[in-house]
This record gives sequence, structure tokens and C-alpha cells, in this order.
Amino acid sequence: MRHRLVASIAFSALLIFAAAIPVSASGTRRFAVPVILYHRIAPDSERRNSIRDLVIAPEIFERQLSVLKAAGWTTVTAATLAEHLRSNEPLPPKTMVVTIDDGYADGYTHALPILQRLGFVATFYVITSRIDHLNYLSVAQIQEMAAVGMEIANHTSHHRPPKTFDARALALEVSDAQEQLRAWLGTAPTTFAYPFGLHPRALVRAVGAAGISLAFTTAEGFSHRQSSALLAPRVRIPIGATRAQILRLFGSFR
Repeated sequence: MRHRLVASIAFSALLIFAAAIPVSASGTRRFAVPVILYHRIAPDSERRNSIRDLVIAPEIFERQLSVLKAAGWTTVTAATLAEHLRSNEPLPPKTMVVTIDDGYADGYTHALPILQRLGFVATFYVITSRIDHLNYLSVAQIQEMAAVGMEIANHTSHHRPPKTFDARALALEVSDAQEQLRAWLGTAPTTFAYPFGLHPRALVRAVGAAGISLAFTTAEGFSHRQSSALLAPRVRIPIGATRAQILRLFGSFR
């Protein structure tokens, strides 16, 4: 009950925040683009050893995205958003980004078929040391996903709390994952998601030094601009959100 109350309060606060975001009329544009944060898309039978709040059933994932598709929303990858931030060129109205963190195998078995049915793309942030391990994506799967338009991007090599690394080790967490993904996919990612949403200055510097131009925290928000592109926010759609709540939230960004 307490978790539901906290989620409800946070959701209501986000609605108020979303309606208040201004868009710059001149100079560097402020992009009001929803970047949705997901982790696991899996049925109850596959949720063992996962934090329940980070797992969504495939049918709920499909329902949430179907509501947005029916309302006219389309998707681009985070890399495409990064390109538009760099060039200061606006995206079409009702454009959003779907991100899925951690690189679990259900991203391929459950999320990918739903995305393809809807004609959507997504960005999958993978932990490179876990690729080809039990319950995680394989190299063949991420290559197939990239071939059909999904973005496979950097979520570090080991996904450990940043405080467990010194500055040099943090830099290696980012750069080693960049090089591994380049070896698997032929090109290095241009976007990144911070493990646990934590972003100490040394890690932010390492991300920028690795050639990444857009990096996501877990802070709530829709507003993106080039000057803060390495500390970009995302938004979670509560598991229990109704169609009306989803449309009200996204209705501020037509």
C-alpha cells in the first residue's frame, strides 16, 4: 500500500511538472521529449530475483505503448534524439523514446515482438560483461535487434555502484563497454544510461570523454537540451496507470 501511495504522489507531481515545462523560443532549443524508462518486461514466472517495481508484465507494456500509439505517438531511438540535440533541430510532434535498461533476455523474447507489432523502436542499455550469460541477451540477439532498428547502447561493463570505483576505473567501465559494443556491432554507442541513476562528476567526465553525447539519469522529467545532455531525465509510467492518466501525462507534449 505504501509503495502504491508513493507512486501515486510521484505520478501526480510529474503531471504538474510536465505541464509547466517551457520551450525555449530562441537560442538552444529545449526539447520536450518523453524518454520512457523500463527495465524488465517479463511475466510472473520469470521474475525470480528481480525487484518487483522494475518488472512489468508484457501485456501491460503492450497496453501502455498501444495507448500512446493510438494517440498518435511515434518513436525514435535515443541516438536520434542525441543527433537532434546536437544539431538543434526539433523532432516531429508526438515523438518519444523508449529505453529498456540492463540487457535481460526478455528484451528479446518479450519486448522486441511487441515493439515490432506496434512499429516502434527502442534503445536497450546493456551491461557488456553480462552479455551471453544466463538470463541476459546474447551477442547474436543484440546483433539481430540492431539489424531491425533497435539501438544497443552503453550501461557500463559491470553495473556496479560508482562509489566502488576510482576515477580511472570509472573511465574503464565506460570505455571498455564502448569498445566491446563496437566489436559486436561495428560502431560505438553515442548514448549511455547511468547505473542506478548515479552520476558522480568523475563518471560524467568519463562519459563525455568516451564520445557519448546523451546520457540518462533516473531523474523524472521530459525536458532535454544540449547544455545538460549528459544528465538527461526520463519518466516512468506507473504499472497501474490508466489510459486516461497516460494520455493526460503525454498530452502536454503534442
